[in-house]
Amino acid sequence: MDPPDNPALPVLARMLIADERFASCRSTVMDANPGMSEDMAGRIVEEGIKFVAACSRNPGPGWRRRGSSTRAGTP
Repeated sequence: MDPPDNPALPVLARMLIADERFASCRSTVMDANPGMSEDMAGRIVEEGIKFVAACSRNPGPGWRRRGSSTRAGTP
């Protein structure tokens, strides 16, 4: 994994939340997906943490296609 641009940010997404919160989120994922392994649920939670961290580093409008409008019904 490449080092982050900002050394103040943790390299591992898992370090962004407390163990208790991580376990709670993992349990929620497992409850919503019967039969899912604890390892897979943990990986899903880690990817969610990465997504939230990336969004926090890049605020503002997003998830729009280039050339698209923010108004519904306009190209």
